[in-house]
Amino acid sequence: MRKIQIQATLWTILLAVPFTIVAIFAAAYLTLNLFDIVAKIIQFINGTTSIGKPFLVEFFTRLPELVGMAAGMLVMLAMLFLFRPTKNSNEQAK
Repeated sequence: MRKIQIQATLWTILLAVPFTIVAIFAAAYLTLNLFDIVAKIIQFINGTTSIGKPFLVEFFTRLPELVGMAAGMLVMLAMLFLFRPTKNSNEQAK
């Protein structure tokens, strides 16, 4: 029982230390470069697509198409569940 506790503690430390170091470096990077990161995100959002529309306008223009595709997939999935063959129908066909 003691061996399991030592192994659990060792593996916890071996996994926690590298992720803690990465988190500290990520926090430091974000602190130093947050304004540049936000500026790049805003530049991307305000960028234009190939036909000259802003990105968000293009996305919301195509939103009904996405909703229609999702609805069609849900209808097909519902049909698969509702009309699936039973196990007895395979035996009756033989």
